[in-house]
Amino acid sequence: LSTGMIATFAGCNSAALVVNHGWGLVPALLVAILIGVVIGTINGLLITYLKVAPFICTLGMQYAINGLILVTTRSVPITGLPESYLFLGRGYIGGWLPVPVVIMILFILAGHILLKYTVFGRSIIAIGENENASKLSGLNVNLVKVAMYSFSGFCVSCAGIVLTARLSSGQPTSGADLALQAIAAVYIGGTFKGSVINTLAGTLVWGFMNNALNKTGRMINKRKGGRSMKKKAFIFYGGWEGHEPELESARFKRWLEEDGYEVERVDSFEKALDKEYMKSMDLIVPCWTQG
Repeated sequence: LSTGMIATFAGCNSAALVVNHGWGLVPALLVAILIGVVIGTINGLLITYLKVAPFICTLGMQYAINGLILVTTRSVPITGLPESYLFLGRGYIGGWLPVPVVIMILFILAGHILLKYTVFGRSIIAIGENENASKLSGLNVNLVKVAMYSFSGFCVSCAGIVLTARLSSGQPTSGADLALQAIAAVYIGGTFKGSVINTLAGTLVWGFMNNALNKTGRMINKRKGGRSMKKKAFIFYGGWEGHEPELESARFKRWLEEDGYEVERVDSFEKALDKEYMKSMDLIVPCWTQG
């Protein structure tokens, strides 16, 4: 359950290192990926050696990382990424092949080879089929499970970096629902059979469903389970002494978007007091106390 937050953390960390601290692209990406691997390893150690239930452990890690993201980014997107970074999510090879597609193909091939033709991959499948039988056959189950969680941290960190490049900014809430989407793709594709190709099929079906809903004008709210249309809200904000209106309104915006609202921030009296405009909104949030 912590995969979405690990992806977001990796993306925001890499963006912050490049934009705010002037790091080179490669070192920033390596550090971000390493952090993801460390978090995955911690999950694995807690689950295997301390016997914490996987659901509880990863859920707790999700909230812990979410808190770290909001603290380190101050709930504000990190913008100003260089073109070399954006190329990972928005570039093309040969003018027609998207870079994210190339990265996806490489990971699918690597995953397929890993599961089908390596001892580590066969050990993962064996443990998934019957953990007790794997122990009796001599497999170091705990070590394999820790390595599996570490590898998961590596993969989702790479996904988070690509997502950040795709969005052209480090968004603190970009991976909030990625874990549920991953679970849906796994179940739709039947990954429990030990095939990465099944996961790809499930992902394509899930993506097709979302795109079909978007094309027909039905925006789905994945976090809240399927409201057919997004509600609208606007935030009216202005400056006052001792506060940062941009930061405050950004926080309100994030909270409303998590609850399914399509948010617009307004700093004009004329527009905020326009009756027809106000009637089109489901919620009005004043973020202004001047005078």
